[in-house]
Amino acid sequence: VMRKFTDDELIGYMVEFLNDNDQLPPHISIAKRFCVNVSAITERLARLERDGILERNAVNKYRFARLSNS
Repeated sequence: VMRKFTDDELIGYMVEFLNDNDQLPPHISIAKRFCVNVSAITERLARLERDGILERNAVNKYRFARLSNS
C-alpha cells in the first residue's frame, strides 16, 4: 500500500535527517520512512529539484537550494 505524504512531511524528514547526520538521507531511507518504493521518491525529489527546493552539488548529490539574496 502506497502511503500519500506531503512535500512538507518529506522536507521535514530530510531536515531532521540532515541535522542528525550532516547529509541528506539516501533515497532508500526516505522510501522506508514513508512506506513507498524508491522510484516514487526519485520522482518526488526530481520534482522538488524542478521546483527549486533542491539542487545538485558538485558530486551530483541533492542538497537544499541556497536562497538568493536578491
